[in-house]
Amino acid sequence: EFLTENAASFKTSPKAFSDYLTSMDIEGMRDLGEAVEEEDVMEDFIENGLKKFKKGSFKKAVLAIETLKASIPPTMRATAIPGLMEFLTENAASFKTSPKAFSDYLTSMDIEGMRDLGEAVEEEDVMEDFIENGL
Repeated sequence: EFLTENAASFKTSPKAFSDYLTSMDIEGMRDLGEAVEEEDVMEDFIENGLKKFKKGSFKKAVLAIETLKASIPPTMRATAIPGLMEFLTENAASFKTSPKAFSDYLTSMDIEGMRDLGEAVEEEDVMEDFIENGL
């Protein structure tokens, strides 16, 4: 879904780019996060369908998802730990908006704690929505 949500970044269809990624053994967001860090891989992406002028925004979107996922410890993903606002405040540099505004947005999405946030970040479409709303 991440590729579909970012279809404007491609000269080809998201499905064709997904097939290309699979052929390169890039099978998920973690693999894609590692791949976008390599300049030669990004050049291959351009040769295989990524629009050159979208390179930076595509990389930023991929890394934003991976950064948020990585910032939530695995133990917090599986347990109901209060402190969502504290977590957001500690990671304020990750947001285009204030931690309070992002917290209000999360609440509107029925994300009320670290457990909910941990589950949400596993969904690529939810992460895209996060990016659109202040991440």
